[in-house]
Amino acid sequence: GTRAAVRRDLRRHLDSFEGVAVLVTHDPVDAFALADRVAILDGGRIVQTGTPGEIYEYPDNRFVADFVGSVNLFEGHIVEQNDHYVRIRASDADCTLCISCEVTASSSERLWVAVRPEKIAISRAAPADTRENCVSGVVEGIAYLGDMSVFKVRLACGKSLKVTQPNLIRHSADRIAWDERVWLSWHATSGVVLSA
Repeated sequence: GTRAAVRRDLRRHLDSFEGVAVLVTHDPVDAFALADRVAILDGGRIVQTGTPGEIYEYPDNRFVADFVGSVNLFEGHIVEQNDHYVRIRASDADCTLCISCEVTASSSERLWVAVRPEKIAISRAAPADTRENCVSGVVEGIAYLGDMSVFKVRLACGKSLKVTQPNLIRHSADRIAWDERVWLSWHATSGVVLSA
């Protein structure tokens, strides 16, 4: 619409501009569409700076993760770690979360794992390994948005997760429906560990 056209025109002008422009906005879509670098403020204090991709994919804390887009958060503590991955036992998931990253934290420290809705696969069949990065629940909401569908899935523990899936085919008779039991899974590189 009009807002997207204004962003496009402004971006074109900024690209031809030989200087620095500062845009202040509360809308992450505007910031990410227009900026080469973004600074996120919380209570008047800069909490993270970086490119739009860095901030979206690797938020430094829960505030940034939630501010720049929808995110599923799991709370837990470390049960195993090495130079390549960390395993976290989440009290609000029925599995161990395995994340490909290094974390400097003790096993008693409370951590959160952030997983974006578009990085979660949804299926009726259980994946081969259901012990890590895999939970099961019941679909309690579906929003069809044209290019994608948004699923709200309630786990047995009561936690709800949001999953987005592109609508790649038209009028599929095999679409996942309300009240179906489904499996949600994600790759070890899909999550980010947050300490605050």
